[in-house]
Amino acid sequence: MGLQLQSVEAIYRSIVDSCRSKRKHLGFTQQKLAERTGLSQRTIIKFESYETANLQSLMKIFLALGELGRWNDLVIPILNSPKEQFLKDQRGKN
Repeated sequence: MGLQLQSVEAIYRSIVDSCRSKRKHLGFTQQKLAERTGLSQRTIIKFESYETANLQSLMKIFLALGELGRWNDLVIPILNSPKEQFLKDQRGKN
C-alpha cells in the first residue's frame, strides 16, 4: 500500500516497526541503540512503544541504524520562482 493511502499513525507505526527490526537485525539491544544515539534507553523504549518521538530523536535513531541516507528522500527541494529561474538562467548566459 502506498504511503499516501495510509494514515499518519499507520506510517509512524511502520517506521517504528522498521527501526525495531533493523535494531534487532544489527544485534543491538535497546540500551546499545540508546548509547549509539545519545538518547536515553527510556526514549528508545517509548519510541518502540509507538509513543511520539521528535524529529531530532528520529534522525539520531536513523543515523545509529545506518539509515540516515533515507532522509534525502524526505527533503523537499526548494524550487525557484519562474522569475528567479529566469534571472538565474540569464546570469548563466553571461
